[in-house]
Amino acid sequence: MKLLIVDDEVLTRNGLITSIDWEKFGINEIYEADDGVNGLKKAKQVEPDIVICDMRMPRMDGVEMMENIEKFLPNVTSVFMSGYTDRRYLKSAIALRAVNYIDKPIQKKEMEEAIKQAVEEQSRVRARANLDASERHQIASRLAYELTLPYQGNKEEVDSCFEKYTERYGPCKFDYVTTVVLRLKNPPIVLDSITDAAIKLRTYTQTLNLRMIFTEKRVSYIIFHFFGTKKHTDAIIDNITCKMSELFSDFGPMYITVGNTEEGISNACESYANAVLKLQNSFFFPVGSIIKKDPAQDWGKYKTEDADRLVSEFKSALNDKNETATLKVVNELHKLLDNNTKYLQNHIKNLYSVMFVELFEARKRNHLSSGSNFTDKEGILDAVDNGFSFGEMHKRLETETKSIFEDLGKSSNENATIRMIKDYIGAHYMDPALSVKTISEYISFSAPYACTVFKNATGITLNQYITDVRMKKAKQLLTDPRNKISDISALVGYYDGNYFGKLFKKYTDMSPSEYRELATDK
Repeated sequence: MKLLIVDDEVLTRNGLITSIDWEKFGINEIYEADDGVNGLKKAKQVEPDIVICDMRMPRMDGVEMMENIEKFLPNVTSVFMSGYTDRRYLKSAIALRAVNYIDKPIQKKEMEEAIKQAVEEQSRVRARANLDASERHQIASRLAYELTLPYQGNKEEVDSCFEKYTERYGPCKFDYVTTVVLRLKNPPIVLDSITDAAIKLRTYTQTLNLRMIFTEKRVSYIIFHFFGTKKHTDAIIDNITCKMSELFSDFGPMYITVGNTEEGISNACESYANAVLKLQNSFFFPVGSIIKKDPAQDWGKYKTEDADRLVSEFKSALNDKNETATLKVVNELHKLLDNNTKYLQNHIKNLYSVMFVELFEARKRNHLSSGSNFTDKEGILDAVDNGFSFGEMHKRLETETKSIFEDLGKSSNENATIRMIKDYIGAHYMDPALSVKTISEYISFSAPYACTVFKNATGITLNQYITDVRMKKAKQLLTDPRNKISDISALVGYYDGNYFGKLFKKYTDMSPSEYRELATDK
């Protein structure tokens, strides 16, 4: 807590500061002033929680000073001191809700008791303020949520919520409303930080003579309603969304979509629905985009033949192992779909799922390890379905396509025995019992001969290759926060988590936790 001591006697100020153990009372910042005028000035600067002041001072007495301080710090707690017996001052102290009135000369024990009372009062004030703020937030959040539902059939609930809102926030009009939806790729586990950023946005909104309420849906979506008495200009909306982008930039990749401005509280849901419609198209725009333009309203009239045709060509080129033709199709897909307003997101995701499955099956047909590819079809569908942006999804398609042709080139120079060994390791890397012995038995070679054949063909030992496969898989698993580090060692074939950690650090120059932190920050 912060304390301000105001007294025109320097000895009194110094005596208080040096004679009392302030930290014992939870007071860690102490300020002082030599009269009422300077005390008022200092209070504006530091905003103290508690003020100890003399009654009679030059230029401005303690009562007048505290009356002025309470105008901008209504919850401040005061303790008065006086060397005079004056009923007028005592009555003023009572009117100002002072916790104590101490006669000079000051008795240390009496002052410590007054300080204790002041600290306890401040604690009660803060508790009431926090409770009040929490209740106010719940009322505003409830109203914001109700405005995302159709007004017809929900009128009574909306009107009731609005009435409670005006009771706590003061009278206001709801002549015009604009809804903005913020979608976060990686929302924080604890939503307090989102609330803090939203409160800062609300403070900024007030400078534009607008009210703002907000709520969250499914954690990743934050819905803001901006309302007031005048129709919102494009400039005002630009200012709000730019400020929103700035305040939420620390939360990572995001999209912001702006609904059309509507008249009256009964049409708030229309603005929300329009923002959600635009959110469907945000997938095809660069991450961080602020989307205000309406999407195409006649999706049903657009034909999907172009996208479907390119996917069919992708399959044929991949089956023919024609790298140039396959990558040409990938490039044409990007040109067709980047900043797309014609195709529905789900349709394109389905097409990309088909292409990723084709890459997965092609690796199996050609006896290639999974590499950086998906490990199963279910993983493909989940990853594509949860994709945040078209840009990320297409980049992965491009990377996986180039990767398979690189591996096909390497594979053509390897004999069937090496492919058998690599396939076996790829299928059994998670087995702690995997060893040169089990591999040599699988291919019907002696262990020394298997090692020699593999080393001559690849330039590395079998054990080095096993470790390489396991470490690459561990790196892949570490990029997904859902996988616990303590479980990953077992998932890549190591019983001993400590041994895995040492081996991983030797392999990457980083501990598993350091690698995860670096990978998830990108």
